Amino acid sequence: MYSRNLILGFALAATFTAMPAKAATPSVIVNRTAPPAEQPFEATPSPRKGYTWSPGFWDWRGTGYRWSPGEWIPERRGFRWQPYGWEERDGLFHFVHGGWQPVTQTASAAQADPRKKP
Repeated sequence: MYSRNLILGFALAATFTAMPAKAATPSVIVNRTAPPAEQPFEATPSPRKGYTWSPGFWDWRGTGYRWSPGEWIPERRGFRWQPYGWEERDGLFHFVHGGWQPVTQTASAAQADPRKKP
């Protein structure tokens, strides 16, 4: 009984310790084939205040592109959403992972509203 619990504990520990490493390191996707044109889609109304629209994008699935529809995601104060997408560089298409980017306040914006501190 003790060895069974010990083995199960090691298996669970290995599973949970491996998960964050994979999630923290986004894969690099480079493709020679351009993604199809973006699908025209208008965002539905926000489900409630404090949400940002993340537009859809073409996701590479190893043998072809698949459309991944947009969605509403909760906002993060002090950050702006950088959507997923593709960039062409030297004839190759590189996948850009979406994520939250810190918003930096410029000096001119701080001077325009004296109540805001830099």
